[in-house]
Amino acid sequence: MQIAARPNGLGRSRVALSVGKRIGPAVARNRVKRRLRAMLRDGTPIAGYDIVVTAREGAASAPFDELRGDLERCLRGIGLSPSEDA
Repeated sequence: MQIAARPNGLGRSRVALSVGKRIGPAVARNRVKRRLRAMLRDGTPIAGYDIVVTAREGAASAPFDELRGDLERCLRGIGLSPSEDA
C-alpha cells in the first residue's frame, strides 16, 4: 500500500482510493475499496489533509487485519495516524 498526503487548508481530511486493474477483477477491486473505506471510518486520519491511498497487488487476498495493519503503518509513517493515547 502507498499513501500520499498534502495539507488542504480545510477542517477535515479528504481521502481518495486508487485500486488498479492489477488487483484483480471488478469484484476484487470493489471489495478492497469497501474494506479500506471501513478502516478509514473506524480510524479517521488527522484532519486537514488530502490523502490518496493506492492499493498494491496482494491487497485483494490479504486478510482484513493485515490490510488494516498496513494502512495504519503507512499513516503513522507520514505522521497522519491519530494519537494512540486518546
